[in-house]
Amino acid sequence: MDSKIKNNFKNKKFASLEYLSKEEYWAEDNSNLGLYFFLLDLKGKDTSEVFNKILHKKESYVSSYSYLGDIARELFNYPNERKIPTYYFKEALKHDENDSHILSNLYDLTRDISYFLAAIKINYEAKRFNLVSHNLLNAYAPHLIEAKLDKADWQKLKRICLDINVSHCHVLLLICYFYLDDLESGINLMNKKEWVSKSIIDLYLDKGCIDFEYAVQKSNYFESVKYLEGDFKRIYEEVRKEAKKGNMNPTKEAIIKYAFEAEEYSEVISLVEDGIEEPRKINNQLRLYYLLSSLYLGVDLNEEYERAINKQNFFIKSSCNPLYLAYLILKNIKVLETYLVEKEDLHPIEHMGLYQEADEYLSHDDLLNHYIHDSIVEKLKSLKDKWDKHVVNTEIEKLKSIDEPLSENDKTRLASYLIDTNRHDEAPSLLTELEPSMSVSNLLAIYYERQGKVDTALTHFKSAIDSMKVSGELNDVIISNYLSCLNRSEHSIPDSLYNEYIDNFNESIAGHFRYTLSTSQNGNSLFKYYPFNQFTLDALVNGYFYLASSEQLNDPIELPYDNLSADKTNLFLRPNFRLASFSNNENSMLMWSHYAENHTGLMVEYYFEGELPDGVGIDKVNYSHTIKRYKEKERYLFNQYMLTKNKDWSYEKEVRLFAYKRDKIYYEKASYPYKTGDIANAYIKSITVGYKFPESTIKLIQSIISGLNENIDNNLSKIELRRAMLSEKNFFELEYEVIN
Repeated sequence: MDSKIKNNFKNKKFASLEYLSKEEYWAEDNSNLGLYFFLLDLKGKDTSEVFNKILHKKESYVSSYSYLGDIARELFNYPNERKIPTYYFKEALKHDENDSHILSNLYDLTRDISYFLAAIKINYEAKRFNLVSHNLLNAYAPHLIEAKLDKADWQKLKRICLDINVSHCHVLLLICYFYLDDLESGINLMNKKEWVSKSIIDLYLDKGCIDFEYAVQKSNYFESVKYLEGDFKRIYEEVRKEAKKGNMNPTKEAIIKYAFEAEEYSEVISLVEDGIEEPRKINNQLRLYYLLSSLYLGVDLNEEYERAINKQNFFIKSSCNPLYLAYLILKNIKVLETYLVEKEDLHPIEHMGLYQEADEYLSHDDLLNHYIHDSIVEKLKSLKDKWDKHVVNTEIEKLKSIDEPLSENDKTRLASYLIDTNRHDEAPSLLTELEPSMSVSNLLAIYYERQGKVDTALTHFKSAIDSMKVSGELNDVIISNYLSCLNRSEHSIPDSLYNEYIDNFNESIAGHFRYTLSTSQNGNSLFKYYPFNQFTLDALVNGYFYLASSEQLNDPIELPYDNLSADKTNLFLRPNFRLASFSNNENSMLMWSHYAENHTGLMVEYYFEGELPDGVGIDKVNYSHTIKRYKEKERYLFNQYMLTKNKDWSYEKEVRLFAYKRDKIYYEKASYPYKTGDIANAYIKSITVGYKFPESTIKLIQSIISGLNENIDNNLSKIELRRAMLSEKNFFELEYEVIN
């Protein structure tokens, strides 16, 4: 499936997917009818009519639901989206319990061992041995180990594994032998294998059937490192044995790394000098290992390597000569300017390592305080402007040199580039050839606006707005372009409609910030520290996040709307955003003190599945130097307003959930097909009381958790209650214990 289609679905770019509603596309690609089904579903519209068309085409419910499940597996491929294809395969299973394709998919999606057993049994009885082998190949050892099967099931699986027609069976067979207490056969099979999965080795090791040394020898070298953690000399010994086999791993760099950790400094030097055939393949990390080893051994340093390391300025210290930083930036600019002269086909400058490095150096504290900073910023900006113009002109020439007729997308791109470079004469003819759309109308409006034809521009901006409404997508760029032009014209619209567009603009901005796998550093968990009071209890019992206003926040310069918006015209951002603060730091003395009333409050672990209501955003806070914040106050206005704090607060590792004109967001665990509406797909995983939390009040918390657990989804673990306590290993730290 085309990655663009997936991205359009994930980002709710409905306008780009409207072609799916046309029947001629359904015959063109077998998946398009199913994609149209999911487009309607994503919009919250009725899908029954489209499903009936699928049913007519597929001729059975089982084939129809299985078809939707297959498409959903490709379309919704994030871990938190597995519930979607799972739903359709389960619906298919209701109509045919003996379809191994459905069962195999359900096992892959859910890791429910019952689906695996059913699929492998059906395929084996039908003598589809290739599918049985495929089932075994996809079997995940830890889930098989954790499966609560009876002896009869293990015996059936053993018989299947021993069939000469079946391959890829040794993983399951080793587990069968273990649970059938045929440990000798298991060890004999292990002896025949070069290496075995650590999860299986652990079964036999914990049972006392094999010793630690055997476990190390039967592990691949990656997993042997886990067994030998901390024993650096032994790890290096195992890595050297693996290296003699001549495989791709371990790499030369890995061998040198392990040699360095094992304090085999002479070998580090020998490996760098003799083990790398081409000098250009010696990277700076290897040079560092080499130089450090030379220092430990007291031998002369390699001056060439020193020059290379100093040239790259590895690991800039917290205090650094600002002129040296300026030199590095200007040198990078010089190299980039050479590229600009000598190379025709350039990547965007933001992707160039030298530019990224220069921009990073600009953020160094010592340079931020130096007078030369602003002039270097202007120098880098000037380079970027020239570079961007070169890239756009190159793209224009590429598109113009294409012999065959341009696609609609290419025509739109070309028109956009022409307008960006003020080559207005060529743009209108391209745009008028295109089908009317939100993008085309917006570009036409920009063209006429730059010609000073405000009324004509306004007409096209209004067409773009109308297309946006039809698609169901809120687009802040389209809205701001329309309102800006409206304000410059002599026309007006009713105040109620104007304010509606303002609200839509702000809701659209929030919608750009979606939950991703990088939002949380702890799986999908985020943590919130609470004082113990009636407001906290109400939020827990009734399942909502309270969104605070700027006046309720503890940092006096939080959400600095007035300062950021001063002297700005046509500013449509409004200060009506509110937020709830979470943290990726689940064990912070300071946060227990500041936000949980000096350790007398609570810390709640929320598990986020990903889906949020429309107009609700979530993202990590960026921590920046105060001078850098001030100098960049004109850039990234919303990020400066909502998602930037001073470096002093960096220990919080804050994540913000925010929305426009809302003070509460309710949450619950939602199962597909969900129509969450204004509900966030999240739930409580654990509640931890502070180490000064009153003992007399713990029963109240237990009672609340008991009530919450009564209504919890059957597939979820019960909410865990924990207590913070001073660590026995280090009384300067906290650790958490479970309260039964």
